[in-house]
Amino acid sequence: MKHLKASGLIALAAMAVVALIGAGTASASTVCKANETTCSAANTYANGTAIKGTLASGTKAVLKGILTVECSASEVAGKLTSNPGAKGEITSASWTSCTRSGGGGCEPKPLSLPWTVEGVATGSGNGEMWVGPGASGAAPGAELTNCGIGSGCQFRANETHNGSNKWAKLTFTGDTPAKAKAAISLSGGVCGAATWNAEYVFSPSPMFLSKSP
Repeated sequence: MKHLKASGLIALAAMAVVALIGAGTASASTVCKANETTCSAANTYANGTAIKGTLASGTKAVLKGILTVECSASEVAGKLTSNPGAKGEITSASWTSCTRSGGGGCEPKPLSLPWTVEGVATGSGNGEMWVGPGASGAAPGAELTNCGIGSGCQFRANETHNGSNKWAKLTFTGDTPAKAKAAISLSGGVCGAATWNAEYVFSPSPMFLSKSP
């Protein structure tokens, strides 16, 4: 009887694991070439596809904290690493043509590259773009250099995703081309908290976030 009960418990546990795996698969997302509810194999961007985001025309990337920094040019670049799955990595990031409040320039430098990227489809080709720690395990961020009183300040992502508070969330809008908008709170240690706002346009185009098959 004990053996039968144990076997029954094992069977129930196995069924629960299968159910969880099935639920995870059903909710997975895919970076898609078309605005499809479920992305077809023909429209699924291949692993290794290069992804680049540039600052939307007529906008600036703005950091507000111990001082305000405005950058007229910015670019992030990387590639897809697991799609379906909508996962990738950012291997380079830059902010240039920057000025600071009070006058003078500023040179933000990325911290802890590469960064992990995960897309989460929310419907109609749109979704969330989460940027988090890569191999180093440290939160993505930037350090201000040649920036007056702000020089040496480091600001890092601190939103919670996947059980970790080392992420930043951007709002993704699928289109031709796709866009992602950041309105992010950052932790800055002794330099205090800051906010970062920017809007990026992505290639290749078109690009959407869909459910995985």
